[in-house]
Amino acid sequence: LPLGDAITLFSLHPIITVFMARLFLGEQVRHSHVFAAFSTVTGAVLMAGPTFLFDDNGEVEVEEVDKLGYLTAVLGSFCAAGVLVLIRKAGKLGAYTSQLLFSFTVFGGGLAFALVMTI
Repeated sequence: LPLGDAITLFSLHPIITVFMARLFLGEQVRHSHVFAAFSTVTGAVLMAGPTFLFDDNGEVEVEEVDKLGYLTAVLGSFCAAGVLVLIRKAGKLGAYTSQLLFSFTVFGGGLAFALVMTI
């Protein structure tokens, strides 16, 4: 999976977050939310330059596609959106959002570091 493709697919999480918040939290989806989410993804696509949109030589090459890589990137996007929706829900129940984000960052970073060290 090329890096540009992975970044583009993972950057779908703002759009997924907007619709998951509507579905699970009952929040309103305003035009500004949709515009901001699509703008974020558009910017990420333009910066990452995924191979499925920007082909370098103009020729389409037929090659074996690693579907697991693409599936993992999309699944990661759904997980990131889920974390943000859960943090929002916990904040509504009285937890401090900044503490939840900090603990998510510390424990997520620590777990990722531990997983990398095992490879």
